Amino acid sequence: MVAVSLLFEYLLWHYSRGILDLLRVSSNFLWFVWNYFSIRQLAKTFFIPWRRLGEVSSNRWNFFEVFASFVVTSAMRIVGMMTRTIVITFGFISLVTVFVLELAFFAVWITTPVIMLFILYLGVSLLLR
Repeated sequence: MVAVSLLFEYLLWHYSRGILDLLRVSSNFLWFVWNYFSIRQLAKTFFIPWRRLGEVSSNRWNFFEVFASFVVTSAMRIVGMMTRTIVITFGFISLVTVFVLELAFFAVWITTPVIMLFILYLGVSLLLR
């Protein structure tokens, strides 16, 4: 009778509190990956020059200085966009990977009691052969 009560309490915990805790941990993993790669901040600063590097023209009337400043600042913006694109891409790949692994773990979590009972049944049936 104690074994049945223990099994019932385990199943109750496994499919109620255990699933809630699993979802909480999963959301923490997703939050960590999102913030580790700073996806929101990188998207907001997508067009800002890389490390805010740029050239400032001291003389507005000198065409060559203005053009050189424009070229350097544009190049730094392109470098910044390329770097941010790479980091955002890796961030989304990591986010999708973590999500798929969490789904797989969730499927394992749901089926674990059934698998344990099947293994117990298989073991007892092999012993009684």
